[in-house]
Amino acid sequence: SSMDEKVPYSLNKIIDETLDICLERINNNGIALKVEYFTGEPMIECRSVEISQVFLNLINNSFQAILSLPHPWIRIDCKELFDFYEIKISDCGTGISDSVQKKLFQPFFTTKDIGVGTGLGLSISRGIIEEHEGFIEYLDGAPHTTFTIKLPKLDTEDN
Repeated sequence: SSMDEKVPYSLNKIIDETLDICLERINNNGIALKVEYFTGEPMIECRSVEISQVFLNLINNSFQAILSLPHPWIRIDCKELFDFYEIKISDCGTGISDSVQKKLFQPFFTTKDIGVGTGLGLSISRGIIEEHEGFIEYLDGAPHTTFTIKLPKLDTEDN
């Protein structure tokens, strides 16, 4: 999909399409999922499959990290800012240590067991978001493990 042209697309629709892929596994494992969608129709210029890949990577990381915790949950919170749309993906985890935070987006860095992860998910995700002129970061100091993605609003004057 990296060769596809970027087109106007709804972030709410991308979230729904991503959840179509992983919702059954989340529900079957007793993980509570709460989604606060954007109000209105949040349009961005994007390759929707790539943005979905980023969301899916973060959701899967959460899933793997919290699966064995009591009362596991994942939240997706969407907020409209002045020039950007912000998507926060949080889970019931207590956060990521400082030493791991420093390496989070490095290619091939993983905290997962051998054979479980390649260490490329967050690195690829950062590349995709930056290619879409956005930002992705770990939100240090949040009460739970939280990643924030900001994507620029569609410039309606160009369309």
